[in-house]
Amino acid sequence: MKERNVVVLVAVAALALLTVRFVEPAFLGGTDGPSGREQAPPAVVQVKRDFMFQVNGFEAEGQTLNMFFHYRYDPGIATDEIPDFRSLRTDAINYMHDNAREGVYWETLSRGVCTLLKNKYPVEAISCQLQIYPGRDPGFSSSTHTIGAIKPLAVPGPLTSGND
Repeated sequence: MKERNVVVLVAVAALALLTVRFVEPAFLGGTDGPSGREQAPPAVVQVKRDFMFQVNGFEAEGQTLNMFFHYRYDPGIATDEIPDFRSLRTDAINYMHDNAREGVYWETLSRGVCTLLKNKYPVEAISCQLQIYPGRDPGFSSSTHTIGAIKPLAVPGPLTSGND
């Protein structure tokens, strides 16, 4: 009988230790369960700040185009560090005035304007889309250039040229 009491006592003690181990992990060294891994710190929520603007009806070398710009600011940017989008718009328009000439591909222009804005401003990622109205060529065309981890723009073209 004495042997049986010892076995029951050992079983109860083992059950109590297991219960404490899984119910209160800090009791045995601060682990979070049977794997023995330490608890991870709470996930840090990363805030993303994006902005988008467009320029409609821009005239370049006998062509009309719409320009779309969607960008994400650098992580942790302070409100007082955010540039006025009109500065980006002015730089984009000036770039197009200086570089849009016959023989230059739209893909080259979208890459150039996108790279300029990405390098000049506190922008982590940017997508730039140029939509070209029918002019020298029939139908609409579009060029998109994207730098960084941001979804590429895919703004549908207008259904008409605006002259219909």
